[in-house]
Amino acid sequence: LDGDKDRAPLPFKVNLDLYTNGEEGVEGIRQSLAEDNPYAIIFLDMRMPGGWDGLKTAKEIYRQDPRVRIVFITAHMDYQLSDLHQQIGANFALLKKPFDQDELVQNVIVLANDWLREKRLFEAEQQAQRLSRAKDELISSMNYQNSLDKES
Repeated sequence: LDGDKDRAPLPFKVNLDLYTNGEEGVEGIRQSLAEDNPYAIIFLDMRMPGGWDGLKTAKEIYRQDPRVRIVFITAHMDYQLSDLHQQIGANFALLKKPFDQDELVQNVIVLANDWLREKRLFEAEQQAQRLSRAKDELISSMNYQNSLDKES
């Protein structure tokens, strides 16, 4: 993705892991989450060898990590787009083979930035909740101290 000399470099680091089937991929996602190193984008083919197809794999991926972005890259669409929306929601991209490399790169940039914004928002919400709890504890402590002062 970032080896083309005619294209501007990507604004982030790309690590590419390859799994040969859906079950193996989902296990890789579990491991990445356990290591606190989640995937931002997953590329899936609709037809994969031996086992789950792309839709089943996407469902299992979203059970593990509902914030990950999925890009289906496929030559054969076994499902209607409306079926995919109904079963896994609309938060995915679809590229049909053969795909244009620039289109793929642009999708990666948009989806990675979207994932990063959501991650930062989630972290900010977590921080706001921690600060709110600390504020509540401080107020409670001050109220308790005030009640002790009034008694004495």
